[in-house]
Amino acid sequence: MTMKRMLDFDQFLVFDGAMGTMLQSCGLQTGELAERSNLEQAETVAEIHRAYIAAGSQVVTTNTFSANRFKLARAGLDQAAVIRAAVETARQAAKDGLVALDIGPLGQLMEPYGTLSFDEAYAAFAEQIRIGAEAGADLILIETMSDLYEAKAAVLAARENSALPVFCTMTFQENGRTLTGADPLTVVNVLQSLGVAALGINCSLGPREILPVLEEIVKFAQIPVIAQPNAGLPQLVEEEALYRITPADFAAYGREMAAVGARILGGCCGTTPAHIKALKDALADTKPAPVKAPRLKAASSGRTTVILGGEVRIVGGRINPGTGGQLANTLLCADLDFLVQQALNQQDEGADILDVNVGMPGIDEKDMMVKALKEIQGVVRLPLIISSADPEVIEAAARIYNGRPIINLEGTGSDTLAAIVPIARKYGCLAAVSAVDKAAAHGLAEEDILACSAVDWL
Repeated sequence: MTMKRMLDFDQFLVFDGAMGTMLQSCGLQTGELAERSNLEQAETVAEIHRAYIAAGSQVVTTNTFSANRFKLARAGLDQAAVIRAAVETARQAAKDGLVALDIGPLGQLMEPYGTLSFDEAYAAFAEQIRIGAEAGADLILIETMSDLYEAKAAVLAARENSALPVFCTMTFQENGRTLTGADPLTVVNVLQSLGVAALGINCSLGPREILPVLEEIVKFAQIPVIAQPNAGLPQLVEEEALYRITPADFAAYGREMAAVGARILGGCCGTTPAHIKALKDALADTKPAPVKAPRLKAASSGRTTVILGGEVRIVGGRINPGTGGQLANTLLCADLDFLVQQALNQQDEGADILDVNVGMPGIDEKDMMVKALKEIQGVVRLPLIISSADPEVIEAAARIYNGRPIINLEGTGSDTLAAIVPIARKYGCLAAVSAVDKAAAHGLAEEDILACSAVDWL
């Protein structure tokens, strides 16, 4: 059965459970890279895949969670050999089941928290995805992401370097947010707008603890929602992490997650084929809940979301050299400190969204826009509007933006508008247009078009 048929079918889609937990039970030492097993213990990996298939898994996940250039280089392993072996082993074991190419975090902090740039992250993910897609994976599973910006880099790499469906799951903390501060609404708004086929939560905590987060995700997701919790919180016993939730308890929580609205279920750390079998059996007499989430007209930063189309929202519009004064001079000198201060001031004064316009004679607008966005989104929590009449500037900005931005198309000529609409669709942007321009934005869905009258300027 194809993946599309499985998602269209009125049944749950069941993934497998933990690979690392199972490899450790077969002798893998703590701290040892699990991906080495693809080359040195391929039959052990295959046995684990077969055990999950026998337990009822319809999808097996390749042993490639850490198969990126950074982690494999430290271990002295050849990336192409590791990934190809992993996909081939999973394919042979899965038989008629599906093979998900597993993509985990890079293990490097991205800007502004670290030094890894968006382009560097994208390139690293693209390497993994090209190899795995060519080796015969059926879909791409981007999982255990704690940084929504890193998830965006991975999703774009997957969509631009393969034709495979993309699933993406984030990991949340006890406060209901990711490590970098994104709430469930923001995660859904950003990932859904980027065109993933399914999204959700994995790892994080135990199944009981993730239920409130899952409920929030389901409120807003219009695509299938994934839940792959751990077998509870690990307890350290004689330097070994033990997971206490039994298969029966895991299955009972699985039914609760299904009732909440999860359509795709499986397990993460600590789960075994016994957990998956109990889960599959528990779901046998039930059907997925219908999707009820409305399509939101909402803009997001990397941490928070502003819903639009109801009450009037306040836009901070002082980041615009056309207003004169000090900003134009500082842009000519490539000094962004004043620009960043303007952003912070407007946030403090009550703006809901900030408009960013750096177009003026004498500067490289594309380069300046990218630099400005990086600086602003590093210190401000608000969503941003990208204002430019140049499609190249719009694309460069939308690509590196952390979240779901608004593109200001008010007063844009029809030819330019026609060039920008595909960019807005690719990156899942909202488009702010006047009533006159609305008809020309025919390539966008109604939910992705924002009337300029819905905002006021600060």
